[in-house]
Amino acid sequence: MGCLVVRVPSVDWVSATPQGLTPRVGLSPAVLRVGAHEWDVTEPFSWQKVLGAAPLGATLGLGFLLAGELLLIN
Repeated sequence: MGCLVVRVPSVDWVSATPQGLTPRVGLSPAVLRVGAHEWDVTEPFSWQKVLGAAPLGATLGLGFLLAGELLLIN
């Protein structure tokens, strides 16, 4: 059994693989889980692609990253 989440990376992880875990944007912009296999990425997508959509000084993020972990049940 596992758990998947969508994260917004704060570094260009495609061009240069970071050491260890990929740094990510904090709680904003919001990625909302809609269902078991769906996420609403409207806000972070707008921040990245629409000029002026993000608040001043916000970290825009670079793409999206599906992350997960394996949950072991004893």
